Amino acid sequence: RKAKLRQEKLRLKRQQQQAAKEAKRVALLIPPPE
Repeated sequence: RKAKLRQEKLRLKRQQQQAAKEAKRVALLIPPPE
């Protein structure tokens, strides 16, 4: 039971990292309007 919870947390963390990476890439593709 505990292990499952930890795995869930890991999966969430990885999802967040993936989202952050994606956001960074998008930010690089689209320069922020000055």
